[in-house]
Amino acid sequence: MKISTVVGTFALSTLEAYRAYASPIDSVSPAGQSLEERAAEVVEYCCVLIQTSQSRQTKFVAWNRQPSVVPVADINGCGLSVTQTGTPPSKGGCAEWGWGSQMCPFSLNPSVTIQPASVCQNK
Repeated sequence: MKISTVVGTFALSTLEAYRAYASPIDSVSPAGQSLEERAAEVVEYCCVLIQTSQSRQTKFVAWNRQPSVVPVADINGCGLSVTQTGTPPSKGGCAEWGWGSQMCPFSLNPSVTIQPASVCQNK
């Protein structure tokens, strides 16, 4: 039997023993999590442009990981929101978002549009 085989077997059994008896803290550290668990913690955003006849603003809106309505602005009592889908922004989900308004006078002429991230970064 080669010495490298013996050393390799010892190293593997040591690692397995360490893993089996590791403290609970190790399992919650980033190194102890699977890639899927770490990916679930990443917050994804879409850039939205909010315009009315009186104002113009951009902002990043966090994706909620499920279909939902998210308020993005309140301009003089005019509530503007985006309707998110279950598709993550990293997979093109921003393009699927819609928008709505509540209690907005016609003269305000509101709109909410999805923009490239660079628009929100270059404020």
